[in-house]
Amino acid sequence: MINPGGERAWLDELRAREQTQTTTLTPLIVHCEHCGQPLSVANHGHRTVTTLAGMWKLTLVIRQCIQPDCPGFHQIHRPEEEGR
Repeated sequence: MINPGGERAWLDELRAREQTQTTTLTPLIVHCEHCGQPLSVANHGHRTVTTLAGMWKLTLVIRQCIQPDCPGFHQIHRPEEEGR
């Protein structure tokens, strides 16, 4: 029986996994601009980017202030390198 995807598709997928690079992007700011308290990690985002140099899997660290009386409460800070 012949595999519907074929051996070629399997090899392409294997090569793509081998060539994938990973990195974590974090915001440069680690303390709240308003109250000075350390920012907490609120979430992690994920992106896959394909460039001429290969495929990158990015993990984005998203931070926020958790002090309820702070003017920056729940204001999120994303990595500057994300380019949004």
